[in-house]
Amino acid sequence: MKQEIEALNTSLSNRSHWHSQWQLALANFDAALPLPPQLLKEDADGAYLQVIQPLLQQGLRQLETGLQTISVQHSKLPFDAQSIPALLFANLIRQVGSMVSRTVVLELNVAHLRGYVSGNTTDELLRSYVQHLQQPHNLLAFLQEYNVLACQLVAIVEQWVSYSLEFLRHLCTDWQALQRVFAPAGDPGALTEITTKPANTFQRGQMVLFLTFASGWQLVYKPESLAVDVHFQHVLTWLNEHGQQPPLRPLTLLDRGTYGWSEFVIASPCQSESEVTRLYQRQGSYLALLYVLGAINIQTNNLILAGEHAMLVDAGMLFQPQIDNPDVLRHPTRQAFNQSVLGTGLLSDDLSPDYCDYFITGFANTCGLLASEEFLETILPRFAHDEIRFAVRPTRTYIRLLAECFHPNHLRSIQQRDRYLDRLRVAARERPYLVQIVAAEQAYLRSGNIPLFTTSPEGRSLTTSQGESIANFFVESGLNVVRQRLRQLNAEHIARQIEIIRAAFTGIAMTARPVMTPMLSLQPARISPTRERLLRAACAIGERLCSLAWYMDDTASWLGMTAVMKGEAVKWALQPVGKDLYTGTAGIAFFLAYLGQITGEMRYTALSRSALNTVLIERERQKKLPQPDAIGAFNGLGSLIYFFTHLGCLWNDLALLQEAQKIVACLPDSIAQDEKLDILSGSAGCIMSLLALYAVTPSTATLATAIQCGEHLLARARPMKQGAGWTTFAGKLPLTGFAHGAAGIAYSLLALTEVSGQARFRDAALSALEYERGLFSPEEQNWPDLREVSDSGNLPTEQEFTYGHMWCYGASGIGLARLASLAYLDDAQIREEIGAALKTTIAKGFGHNHSLCHGDLGNLETLLVATQRLDERQYDQSFEQFTAMLLESVETGKWITGVPLGGETPGLMNGLAGIGYALLRLAEPEMVPSVLLLAPPVHSRRSPGDI
Repeated sequence: MKQEIEALNTSLSNRSHWHSQWQLALANFDAALPLPPQLLKEDADGAYLQVIQPLLQQGLRQLETGLQTISVQHSKLPFDAQSIPALLFANLIRQVGSMVSRTVVLELNVAHLRGYVSGNTTDELLRSYVQHLQQPHNLLAFLQEYNVLACQLVAIVEQWVSYSLEFLRHLCTDWQALQRVFAPAGDPGALTEITTKPANTFQRGQMVLFLTFASGWQLVYKPESLAVDVHFQHVLTWLNEHGQQPPLRPLTLLDRGTYGWSEFVIASPCQSESEVTRLYQRQGSYLALLYVLGAINIQTNNLILAGEHAMLVDAGMLFQPQIDNPDVLRHPTRQAFNQSVLGTGLLSDDLSPDYCDYFITGFANTCGLLASEEFLETILPRFAHDEIRFAVRPTRTYIRLLAECFHPNHLRSIQQRDRYLDRLRVAARERPYLVQIVAAEQAYLRSGNIPLFTTSPEGRSLTTSQGESIANFFVESGLNVVRQRLRQLNAEHIARQIEIIRAAFTGIAMTARPVMTPMLSLQPARISPTRERLLRAACAIGERLCSLAWYMDDTASWLGMTAVMKGEAVKWALQPVGKDLYTGTAGIAFFLAYLGQITGEMRYTALSRSALNTVLIERERQKKLPQPDAIGAFNGLGSLIYFFTHLGCLWNDLALLQEAQKIVACLPDSIAQDEKLDILSGSAGCIMSLLALYAVTPSTATLATAIQCGEHLLARARPMKQGAGWTTFAGKLPLTGFAHGAAGIAYSLLALTEVSGQARFRDAALSALEYERGLFSPEEQNWPDLREVSDSGNLPTEQEFTYGHMWCYGASGIGLARLASLAYLDDAQIREEIGAALKTTIAKGFGHNHSLCHGDLGNLETLLVATQRLDERQYDQSFEQFTAMLLESVETGKWITGVPLGGETPGLMNGLAGIGYALLRLAEPEMVPSVLLLAPPVHSRRSPGDI
């Protein structure tokens, strides 16, 4: 045994403390001593713990020694000294079990291959390997190989002993005060249960403890100052004294400077409808409080709903200071998002849209009370020196890193682990402020703790748990941020926040009912449409976009309804829009630029230019990202080429055309990686964007890049039973339609043939048309939507198909593509398909919503182009009738967008900008090009196919 311990000493050179602790643990280990119940478990968790039983036993001995001292110092203990070690031990095994398990499993597999263990099942093999490691020389060999793990386990056990004893001393010292403050009615009894939350260990093993006593009474112990929580209760009391309705219940607290005690709040449902309405008013009041007091990303489990009362149980994330983050500071809507009610994180999916008005009432009333000089001058300063936490990165990032630190690959040497932790430096390339704290983050993680940083509301320095201070880490203190917010808390500001709250509740409703359903009830028009009425309707949308815009210096952007993934489900939420043409800033600026040009109203042009500046900034930021962007005409790089081309032409701005050409130079690698292939996000759309640029400024590079897109499409074509298709959605059959399917791809290849003169692209287009024609249903006079059809080789029966009637999928978009293709391919079959598509669009394409992508105004574009391209006038009347009906519908000001429930969103293809653009094009069809056909700017037209 002596030689084995000396071998361990050598392997842990320069770490005398750690190896001496293992030396003591192995020398003093007594297998006959009784074990806590967690070590007696028969499952894998118990087996992993038995591997390090000597160290755990030593930790228990040290705890018991400390307990004896506490027992001498306090005559009456609020716990049973015999059972308390087992209660505390549960917190230790939660940490060490996961640290050991992966390495044990790896070495078990190695031992099995070498014949060191035996057994017929996994459990038998594991038990055999544990017995193998319980031999001292085998355990020492294990520790020698994984010396970082050996050191880490000693540190965790020591932290547990120290923190457990610290907590018990505080409990004993404060016991009388705790009974007086929290349980004056009777004796709580002895402590019977201690629990923690996962990922709750922040420094030196300290964690929030949830305590249960024999009487059922519960209490929370926090190893940090509760000064900010105490002062938050002062705010609640002040509000109640100044007319807060319904009143807000303060939380009972006992602050001890470096630690404190809090009442345990139990979540419980409301018992009546009146309680529910009061609860929503209180939640609205809490949103006002947390918004005004500078809270960001408050976890919803920190606001507990106890009957009709909302209770904030952790105020440590108030007064969040402003950091020098260019991604936020230089982007108007990211800044707006963080500095609006959305930034609090309280507008969650758990809220019911049915109680939105009650919520807003509570919000507005509390904002009104807080917007007082008394609050600003007498209440707010109390927080100035309190300690608050600041999350430099999301906690989940640290949890993931900490878990991976205990992968066997990182436990053999400190150098290996530190190389892994150096990935913390990667994000610092984009966020330079992180450079200052990486070393501190690594130190926390090396000790097995989640990094914790603090500051004070009035300060601009960031502090680590070791007391190290990083001066001027923040550009603005949290207290100054809150003061500025209070000074701007007027009726207009509150009204804008209420708009955001309503939009957030709309997003919750949209998530609950995500299926698009027809929402328009079109009535026969009373009068014919005129250019003036169409322009007024377009300007009304322009004005709304002006009011929805968020400005910062010479930039502007918008918040919009965005579908985001939450696990495997889709959630609709109000988010900063992207930079693209489809729903982003570029699409909105595209409409405003044309609106300003047609109407001569400079405010629209000025807003478009500000939005353009945001797109340019985002483009520079995107260049630094490692992942390639999409290349389509509506999403990604192609959309920016199209956007810069049109605005460059519209404003006679050579610099914007040069921006488009710079993107062309970046495209080759992205084209090679394109998996989308379609008009919206892939090579087909990129072709159309490049041809628009080529029409304005012809260049060999632009045409060559368009040809590369065409070659990519040819390479990715799939021979089908009839013709060829393209897999644009993984796991699905090649689709029909304009946005993602054969119609759009064929249209782009025909346009490329016209400019390049290369017949192979025409041949591929003909194959695409053949594939789509093979799926045409004479009964439906339409082409099926195949998005839900898996690529199994078995097509459903025709009765099982679904059929779309929109630009993106179905008759309208296919008809539009065929109409535009007449310039390149005019035969009886195409004209027959156009007739079928128009017939179906007229019969089924109206009464849905106002949007371009999958709404009535997008379908009206097909009728408009039919009146322009077809000699026969049979569609003129339908076009005039639907134009008149849709104009009267939008003149009501109730714009129904293309998101669920028709909720307000600003984007081009599914929102307000697209509605406005369609109206503008109807007013001036010869001056406003067809964005749905990706036509080039009007004065640059080089082809008879341009509409």
